[in-house]
Amino acid sequence: METTMISKEFAARLQADIQSLAVKFPQFRLYRANKEVVSGNWKIAGTGEYYFLGRLRTRSANLYTIVISVPPNYPFGELRAFVIDPFIPATEHRFNDGHLCLYGGHGGETGAKYETGRTSPVSVIAWSAAWLHAYESWKKTGKWPTIKL
Repeated sequence: METTMISKEFAARLQADIQSLAVKFPQFRLYRANKEVVSGNWKIAGTGEYYFLGRLRTRSANLYTIVISVPPNYPFGELRAFVIDPFIPATEHRFNDGHLCLYGGHGGETGAKYETGRTSPVSVIAWSAAWLHAYESWKKTGKWPTIKL
């Protein structure tokens, strides 16, 4: 296993995130990869990198396993969310590397936006739950639901 030095800011932020998750999403835990973590063809975390893992149940009672990858430069790098179980093939609102498109701002859209240094795993997990609801709706109707602001 490769040894990665982490900054005091990184460690403090992760500790604060763990405490927030214990209140809002206690089913999520922080892990450190002892080898590269891959799901399908998607790289979730490299050796020594951190990720949050947990399950979300949708309104229709389906259960999904979600991974939130933590970049090495966190909290300044972007957290990325993946659905790893059940496997969801290519869909709308997902990037080529498999992570979910959870918020606007990539093309000037309105809506929730990732704020470097401020967006937490709690926000990303909540957005992932909304994404799963939209995904299930899309499977039934063929149309991705959107919210007009």
